Amino acid sequence: MKGKEKTKNSEGNRKIDSIFPRTRRILEDKLQTTMSKLTDMYQQGVPWQHDAGGFHFDLRNLEAERSRLEAMLRNSEVVMPPKYPSVVALGVKVALEIDGEGEIYMFGSQLDALSLNNRASGGQWLSTESPLGSYLLGKEVGATSTFKTPDGNKLNIKVVSISSIPEEEIT
Repeated sequence: MKGKEKTKNSEGNRKIDSIFPRTRRILEDKLQTTMSKLTDMYQQGVPWQHDAGGFHFDLRNLEAERSRLEAMLRNSEVVMPPKYPSVVALGVKVALEIDGEGEIYMFGSQLDALSLNNRASGGQWLSTESPLGSYLLGKEVGATSTFKTPDGNKLNIKVVSISSIPEEEIT
């Protein structure tokens, strides 16, 4: 599973995000919660906009959230990390030395990074679509380089080790 985590679907007209099983469950749970809120509001006969004691209900926002979550789930496929990674790619855990400081990152799609970054893990999640994540894709252990950040700073980076993300982190 090298390179980008997006591929075109069979119709060739939309991108498919590769996500981990836990990310899919998080999205499904959010969709279920949103659907429950919508169902409750519709059953109560809440109008499209309702202000009850300072709490603002907006069915349009919930409907938009429902549509957004459904699209994310529809446009994604579940993947597992590579068993024996040799380069930085989706599904790997990378130990880096950045300007002499040790950092550990787990590489996932943007959805994985957003969904899983708040979980207790052995490192931070980094999207392969982020500037640093895309720069590191394909690098091997021992690779050293200088990364220019979006704000113009330069970071000296060395890839110290690459391993597969433990299955319990993503399932």
